[in-house]
Amino acid sequence: MRDRFPEAFAHDIDLPQARLMAAVQKPLAKKCFAAPVGVPAWKSKPSAFLISEDDRLVNPELQHFMAKRMGAAAQSVRSSHASLVSHPDAVAKLTVEMANR
Repeated sequence: MRDRFPEAFAHDIDLPQARLMAAVQKPLAKKCFAAPVGVPAWKSKPSAFLISEDDRLVNPELQHFMAKRMGAAAQSVRSSHASLVSHPDAVAKLTVEMANR
């Protein structure tokens, strides 16, 4: 499965870095899906959403829907699912904008 990680998760990141990310990626614990959740923070706090328009894991249309539902300050980047790595300038810009609210 790790051999598919660069293609599926991080196709806009150089291959050595994507392979490193694949090697250190931990599996998601099943209990995460069963844990009770309280009121989401986005219902009462300002939120931001960086939409990855070339995401192969989470449909960008779904990301737009979620950002709108959250009332989030949203920005889009032409990116894989790993936009936090491939677009650090966009992440920093959005973070600064949120900090200045």
